[in-house]
Amino acid sequence: MQETRFNAQLLIETAAKSQAQTFEMTFVDAEGNRLVVSLPVRVAADALAPVLHTLSNATKRLPGQPTFSKNVARWRVGRSNETPQVLFQMNDDALYGMHVDDARKFSQQIREETEIVVRRPRVTQQ
Repeated sequence: MQETRFNAQLLIETAAKSQAQTFEMTFVDAEGNRLVVSLPVRVAADALAPVLHTLSNATKRLPGQPTFSKNVARWRVGRSNETPQVLFQMNDDALYGMHVDDARKFSQQIREETEIVVRRPRVTQQ
């Protein structure tokens, strides 16, 4: 069997498929091609998780060096009828609840960071 190499640039989605008992990761390369890796949940927990944990602890970052981020492809926002909370979910992650005062602060920080990103010069990758 021939080995195939995929030069992933981003991890854009992770999902646990409970009915199939699998864990999936979706990667994207520089040209926008996608690769979905699907593992049995037991393999991901027993083999992948410890390796990623060790890698994370061993990785030393220099100031200003980019850090890993998970891209958000989908989101939902709502509110609790029982408590003063704003609810949100990103991708297929767990539902988060945030107290309304914290949600206001979060919203303001998102707006401020968005304006900074919009105003800065665009970096083109070679």
